[in-house]
Amino acid sequence: MTSVADLLRPNDTVLVGSGLAEPRQLVDELVAASKDIGPLNIIQLMTGSQEAVVGASRDGVRLRTPSPGPRAQELIDTGDADLMVASLGQLSSWIRTGRLRVDVVLAQACRRAAPLPGVVVDVIDSAMETARARALEFVDALPEIPSDVRWSAKDADLVVESSYTLATRPLPHKDGRYARIGQLIASLIPDGATVEIGVGAALSQVSDALVQAGRRNLAVHSGLVTDWVMDLVEAGVVSRRLGCGSGASVVGTMVFGSPALYRWAHRNDRLRMVASDHSHGPAHLATLDNFFAINSALEVDIFGAVNVTRLGDRIRPSGGLLDFVAGASHAGTCVFAVPSHRIVARAQVASVPAEFVTHVVTEYGIADLRGLSPSGRANALIAIAHPDNRAALRQGEEAMAGNIESSSQVG
Repeated sequence: MTSVADLLRPNDTVLVGSGLAEPRQLVDELVAASKDIGPLNIIQLMTGSQEAVVGASRDGVRLRTPSPGPRAQELIDTGDADLMVASLGQLSSWIRTGRLRVDVVLAQACRRAAPLPGVVVDVIDSAMETARARALEFVDALPEIPSDVRWSAKDADLVVESSYTLATRPLPHKDGRYARIGQLIASLIPDGATVEIGVGAALSQVSDALVQAGRRNLAVHSGLVTDWVMDLVEAGVVSRRLGCGSGASVVGTMVFGSPALYRWAHRNDRLRMVASDHSHGPAHLATLDNFFAINSALEVDIFGAVNVTRLGDRIRPSGGLLDFVAGASHAGTCVFAVPSHRIVARAQVASVPAEFVTHVVTEYGIADLRGLSPSGRANALIAIAHPDNRAALRQGEEAMAGNIESSSQVG
């Protein structure tokens, strides 16, 4: 009988399904086999949820991930695993074109009668096309979410069947402190727009604000589909069918949320699961009608550079955020929400260049940065910073203005 061990060769790179789509039985076999197979590289995009794949990490077996969970982060901190610096769109493209080699892929899928990917597609579809060996774990609890992607038993070198409860994501706390930010963001979004809304406390009130503002005929083109998307569809806010994703109103590459969300997603033709090079492809995103990428920041400096990846010594993964920023900044609107006290003179790192940011929103207002000079951007951002910080920010702007103005002429 074929097992994961039979698929592996020394020095293989193994791609394992992400987070809640971690194929548990296949990963258990991988962990056991890793003790006897030669050197291995294991890639998992998100190691959260079970984090069982961490058990395979040992001498000669190297885990690489762009989005570590707590156990994987411990290994990264001790130098025993690697943080991958790449966006979802990049990884999908690299795998599909062979620039990032994947030899074996272990993935979760719906039951045999419905050969659908289940709750996560991300970069797995790229690897299913290029890998030497493929293993599928059919899980009977997965919702049958409409998708153009098909993974069936005939495509696999190894098939197993499992039964376990799908991981859920707690409903996010809707922090009332950010109600004003939600209202201001909703005021930017017109009827008929296509939106991507990221994660973070500063965005916790955006979906409610869109309902209260009476928005209609929106579409969602996102990476993560969670409960707020379901709420907007059921409230009649999201109803416009996209020109991609077989005409669905919601396109995404991962569904993660409450049990109610999974029930809603089951056989729902308003939702379409796609691969990451579709959901996160900047060139495709730039073709979307009236596209708004709305995300949260750790800090924004007074010239509009955005830090989404580092605060202190800790690096935070950016996931697919940079893909959406790249698409929206060229053909749409790129909005960042941040609490007013996080407007700073200089960001710790510029994860997103100032040139890509069209709007910044705090509880004190909206800074529309389009077409402004460096000093104009600073004036707009200081005006929405926390009042207690504005004098110091003005001093910082005056100290840096000469360097910024001169450097802006380079290139």
